[in-house]
Amino acid sequence: MMGLMVRLAIAGLSAIPLATSPMVAAASTAPPVLSLEFLSGAPQIAATCNPGGTSTITYFVTGVANGPYPGTFAEVGRFTIGPENAPRFINGFQSGPVTSFDAAFAINSPVGKVTGVKTLVMPSSVFGTCYDFSAFVIPGGPTISGTFREVCACPFGLAYQARITTPDGSQFVDSGQSGVLINQLNATVVAGPGSITPSNAFNEAFQSSGLTTIQVCPAEGSPGDDDPPCMDD
Repeated sequence: MMGLMVRLAIAGLSAIPLATSPMVAAASTAPPVLSLEFLSGAPQIAATCNPGGTSTITYFVTGVANGPYPGTFAEVGRFTIGPENAPRFINGFQSGPVTSFDAAFAINSPVGKVTGVKTLVMPSSVFGTCYDFSAFVIPGGPTISGTFREVCACPFGLAYQARITTPDGSQFVDSGQSGVLINQLNATVVAGPGSITPSNAFNEAFQSSGLTTIQVCPAEGSPGDDDPPCMDD
Protein backbone atom coordinates (compact mmCIF):
# COMPACT_ATOMS: atom_id res chain seq x y z
CA MET A 1 0.00 0.00 0.00
CA MET A 2 2.94 2.29 -0.85
CA GLY A 3 3.90 4.70 1.92
CA LEU A 4 0.92 3.75 4.02
CA MET A 5 2.40 0.47 5.16
CA VAL A 6 5.30 1.99 7.17
CA ARG A 7 6.31 -1.31 8.66
CA LEU A 8 2.78 -2.41 9.55
CA ALA A 9 4.00 -5.88 10.55
CA ILE A 10 1.87 -7.34 13.28
CA ALA A 11 4.85 -9.20 14.75
CA GLY A 12 6.89 -7.11 17.12
CA LEU A 13 4.61 -4.14 17.50
CA SER A 14 6.11 -1.68 19.97
CA ALA A 15 5.10 1.59 21.55
CA ILE A 16 6.04 4.83 19.87
CA PRO A 17 8.94 6.29 21.90
CA LEU A 18 8.36 9.66 23.48
CA ALA A 19 10.91 12.43 23.76
CA THR A 20 14.24 11.50 25.34
CA SER A 21 16.12 14.69 24.44
CA PRO A 22 15.43 18.35 25.22
CA MET A 23 12.84 20.22 23.16
CA VAL A 24 14.38 22.24 20.35
CA ALA A 25 14.38 25.98 20.89
CA ALA A 26 12.44 26.96 17.79
CA ALA A 27 9.41 24.70 17.65
CA SER A 28 7.34 24.35 14.51
CA THR A 29 3.63 25.06 14.64
CA ALA A 30 2.09 22.07 16.36
CA PRO A 31 -0.27 19.97 14.22
CA PRO A 32 -3.64 18.98 15.72
CA VAL A 33 -4.20 16.08 18.07
CA LEU A 34 -6.11 13.06 16.76
CA SER A 35 -9.38 13.88 18.54
CA LEU A 36 -12.35 13.58 16.13
CA GLU A 37 -10.28 11.58 13.62
CA PHE A 38 -12.48 8.88 12.06
CA LEU A 39 -11.36 5.95 9.91
CA SER A 40 -13.62 3.69 7.85
CA GLY A 41 -13.11 0.85 5.42
CA ALA A 42 -13.88 -2.77 4.51
CA PRO A 43 -11.51 -5.13 6.37
CA GLN A 44 -9.91 -8.37 5.26
CA ILE A 45 -10.31 -10.82 8.14
CA ALA A 46 -8.83 -14.21 9.03
CA ALA A 47 -10.20 -16.00 12.09
CA THR A 48 -9.86 -19.14 14.15
CA CYS A 49 -13.08 -19.40 16.16
CA ASN A 50 -13.45 -21.33 19.38
CA PRO A 51 -16.48 -19.92 21.23
CA GLY A 52 -15.83 -22.18 24.24
CA GLY A 53 -12.14 -21.24 24.52
CA THR A 54 -9.90 -18.69 22.81
CA SER A 55 -10.66 -17.22 19.38
CA THR A 56 -8.04 -15.34 17.35
CA ILE A 57 -8.81 -12.77 14.66
CA THR A 58 -6.40 -10.86 12.44
CA TYR A 59 -7.38 -8.07 10.07
CA PHE A 60 -6.02 -5.68 7.48
CA VAL A 61 -7.93 -2.66 6.26
CA THR A 62 -7.43 0.40 4.09
CA GLY A 63 -9.88 3.23 3.59
CA VAL A 64 -10.78 6.86 4.13
CA ALA A 65 -9.65 9.09 6.98
CA ASN A 66 -11.75 12.09 8.02
CA GLY A 67 -11.20 14.74 10.66
CA PRO A 68 -8.07 16.75 11.48
CA TYR A 69 -6.02 14.42 9.22
CA PRO A 70 -8.13 13.85 6.09
CA GLY A 71 -6.73 11.40 3.58
CA THR A 72 -6.25 7.64 3.43
CA PHE A 73 -5.17 5.06 6.00
CA ALA A 74 -4.05 1.47 6.50
CA GLU A 75 -4.23 -0.65 9.64
CA VAL A 76 -3.26 -4.18 10.58
CA GLY A 77 -4.21 -5.82 13.85
CA ARG A 78 -4.76 -8.96 15.86
CA PHE A 79 -6.99 -9.66 18.84
CA THR A 80 -8.07 -12.62 20.94
CA ILE A 81 -11.45 -13.37 22.51
CA GLY A 82 -12.00 -15.46 25.63
CA PRO A 83 -14.92 -17.86 26.16
CA GLU A 84 -18.03 -16.34 24.60
CA ASN A 85 -20.32 -16.59 27.59
CA ALA A 86 -20.81 -12.90 28.47
CA PRO A 87 -24.38 -11.60 28.95
CA ARG A 88 -24.15 -9.76 25.64
CA PHE A 89 -25.84 -11.00 22.46
CA ILE A 90 -25.84 -9.81 18.85
CA ASN A 91 -28.66 -11.32 16.81
CA GLY A 92 -28.55 -14.31 19.12
CA PHE A 93 -24.76 -14.74 19.03
CA GLN A 94 -23.16 -14.55 22.46
CA SER A 95 -20.00 -12.45 22.98
CA GLY A 96 -16.86 -12.89 25.05
CA PRO A 97 -14.25 -10.55 26.53
CA VAL A 98 -11.41 -9.40 24.30
CA THR A 99 -8.25 -10.51 26.13
CA SER A 100 -5.60 -8.95 23.87
CA PHE A 101 -5.52 -6.38 21.08
CA ASP A 102 -2.50 -5.10 19.15
CA ALA A 103 -2.61 -2.99 16.01
CA ALA A 104 -0.48 -0.63 13.94
CA PHE A 105 -1.91 2.12 11.76
CA ALA A 106 -0.78 4.82 9.33
CA ILE A 107 -2.65 7.86 8.05
CA ASN A 108 -1.46 9.65 4.91
CA SER A 109 -2.74 13.24 4.99
CA PRO A 110 -1.61 16.60 3.59
CA VAL A 111 -1.65 17.83 7.20
CA GLY A 112 0.90 15.21 8.24
CA LYS A 113 1.82 11.54 8.12
CA VAL A 114 0.62 9.71 11.22
CA THR A 115 1.98 6.34 12.35
CA GLY A 116 0.97 4.67 15.58
CA VAL A 117 0.11 1.60 17.61
CA LYS A 118 -2.91 0.58 19.67
CA THR A 119 -3.21 -1.75 22.64
CA LEU A 120 -5.97 -2.99 24.89
CA VAL A 121 -6.76 -0.99 28.02
CA MET A 122 -6.87 -3.36 30.97
CA PRO A 123 -9.10 -4.29 32.65
CA SER A 124 -10.98 -4.51 29.39
CA SER A 125 -14.53 -3.52 28.59
CA VAL A 126 -14.10 -4.67 24.97
CA PHE A 127 -16.14 -7.61 23.66
CA GLY A 128 -15.82 -9.81 20.62
CA THR A 129 -17.73 -12.48 18.72
CA CYS A 130 -16.34 -15.25 16.51
CA TYR A 131 -18.53 -18.01 15.04
CA ASP A 132 -18.54 -20.44 12.14
CA PHE A 133 -22.10 -21.73 12.16
CA SER A 134 -24.54 -23.97 10.36
CA ALA A 135 -28.34 -23.84 10.58
CA PHE A 136 -28.35 -21.10 13.20
CA VAL A 137 -31.79 -19.70 13.98
CA ILE A 138 -31.85 -15.91 14.35
CA PRO A 139 -34.40 -14.97 17.04
CA GLY A 140 -37.50 -13.91 15.14
CA GLY A 141 -35.75 -14.45 11.81
CA PRO A 142 -34.62 -17.11 9.34
CA THR A 143 -32.20 -20.00 9.78
CA ILE A 144 -28.77 -19.13 8.38
CA SER A 145 -25.35 -20.69 7.78
CA GLY A 146 -22.07 -18.84 7.49
CA THR A 147 -19.55 -16.87 9.56
CA PHE A 148 -19.75 -13.95 11.99
CA ARG A 149 -16.88 -11.90 13.44
CA GLU A 150 -17.14 -8.72 15.51
CA VAL A 151 -15.13 -6.67 17.99
CA CYS A 152 -16.62 -3.66 19.75
CA ALA A 153 -14.44 -1.24 21.71
CA CYS A 154 -17.43 1.05 22.08
CA PRO A 155 -17.11 3.90 22.53
CA PHE A 156 -13.48 3.38 23.60
CA GLY A 157 -11.34 0.71 25.25
CA LEU A 158 -8.03 0.91 23.37
CA ALA A 159 -4.99 3.11 24.02
CA TYR A 160 -3.01 4.65 21.16
CA GLN A 161 0.40 6.28 20.75
CA ALA A 162 1.10 8.16 17.53
CA ARG A 163 3.93 10.02 15.84
CA ILE A 164 3.09 12.80 13.38
CA THR A 165 5.50 14.04 10.70
CA THR A 166 4.50 17.41 9.27
CA PRO A 167 5.31 18.50 5.69
CA ASP A 168 8.44 20.38 6.87
CA GLY A 169 9.81 17.22 8.49
CA SER A 170 9.09 18.14 12.11
CA GLN A 171 7.85 15.30 14.29
CA PHE A 172 5.31 15.39 17.11
CA VAL A 173 3.70 12.79 19.38
CA ASP A 174 0.15 12.32 20.58
CA SER A 175 -1.57 9.69 22.74
CA GLY A 176 -5.04 8.93 24.03
CA GLN A 177 -7.84 6.43 23.60
CA SER A 178 -9.39 4.81 20.57
CA GLY A 179 -12.66 3.07 19.83
CA VAL A 180 -13.22 0.54 17.07
CA LEU A 181 -16.07 -1.50 15.64
CA ILE A 182 -15.29 -4.34 13.25
CA ASN A 183 -18.27 -6.30 11.96
CA GLN A 184 -18.25 -9.00 9.29
CA LEU A 185 -21.21 -11.29 8.55
CA ASN A 186 -21.17 -13.72 5.62
CA ALA A 187 -24.27 -15.89 5.65
CA THR A 188 -27.02 -17.40 3.55
CA VAL A 189 -30.59 -18.29 4.46
CA VAL A 190 -31.12 -22.05 4.56
CA ALA A 191 -34.64 -22.20 6.00
CA GLY A 192 -37.54 -20.06 7.10
CA PRO A 193 -38.87 -16.72 5.88
CA GLY A 194 -36.84 -13.57 5.74
CA SER A 195 -33.48 -12.50 4.38
CA ILE A 196 -30.00 -11.71 5.68
CA THR A 197 -27.83 -8.71 4.76
CA PRO A 198 -24.08 -9.36 4.71
CA SER A 199 -21.83 -6.81 6.41
CA ASN A 200 -18.13 -5.97 6.29
CA ALA A 201 -17.30 -2.75 8.09
CA PHE A 202 -14.46 -1.14 10.02
CA ASN A 203 -15.00 2.12 11.93
CA GLU A 204 -12.53 3.75 14.29
CA ALA A 205 -12.41 6.99 16.29
CA PHE A 206 -9.76 8.72 18.40
CA GLN A 207 -9.80 10.92 21.48
CA SER A 208 -6.52 12.53 22.57
CA SER A 209 -5.54 12.79 26.21
CA GLY A 210 -4.07 16.25 25.57
CA LEU A 211 -4.96 19.53 23.93
CA THR A 212 -1.82 19.82 21.80
CA THR A 213 0.76 17.54 20.25
CA ILE A 214 4.31 17.54 21.63
CA GLN A 215 7.29 18.20 19.36
CA VAL A 216 10.12 15.68 19.54
CA CYS A 217 12.10 16.51 16.37
CA PRO A 218 12.84 19.76 14.53
CA ALA A 219 12.21 20.44 10.87
CA GLU A 220 14.57 18.84 8.38
CA GLY A 221 17.74 20.87 8.06
CA SER A 222 17.25 22.57 11.43
CA PRO A 223 19.90 22.36 14.17
CA GLY A 224 19.46 19.05 15.95
CA ASP A 225 17.77 17.33 13.01
CA ASP A 226 18.26 13.54 13.13
CA ASP A 227 19.18 13.62 16.80
CA PRO A 228 17.33 10.96 18.83
CA PRO A 229 14.44 10.29 19.02
CA CYS A 230 14.03 11.37 15.38
CA MET A 231 12.78 8.67 13.05
CA ASP A 232 12.89 8.24 9.30
CA ASP A 233 9.89 9.62 7.41
